[in-house]
Amino acid sequence: MNLSDFVIHEKNLSDHIQLKTKIPPKAKKTTPFFMEWFIKGPISGPWIAKAASLPGHSLHVALAIYYIQGCTGKSTVTLTRREFDKFSTRKNSASRALNCLAQAGLICCTRVGHRFKINILNINKKEE
Repeated sequence: MNLSDFVIHEKNLSDHIQLKTKIPPKAKKTTPFFMEWFIKGPISGPWIAKAASLPGHSLHVALAIYYIQGCTGKSTVTLTRREFDKFSTRKNSASRALNCLAQAGLICCTRVGHRFKINILNINKKEE
């Protein structure tokens, strides 16, 4: 036996060595940032401050209104039970909150069947 029998020449290297490629394990699927829900702005600072000063779930309902407006892009939004559930508000407390928001001059609300049609009103800076 010669030493040359054990030496593998460069040109015959692929015949003697099998390349094993490691496939990385699949990463755990997480929800990307852009797929989570969010409230589209801008939200007027005086408007949201006035909504926050109202009693009950007024702030919850105000944020739900802006959420739906951001999703639809329409000036008139329709709130349903699904949106109330997303913002942890029951039907009765949401109804009271809508009345508070309307009396404060933040929204104009009409009821159509079991749903509420809402227009967001701008408040003047002079009122504060």
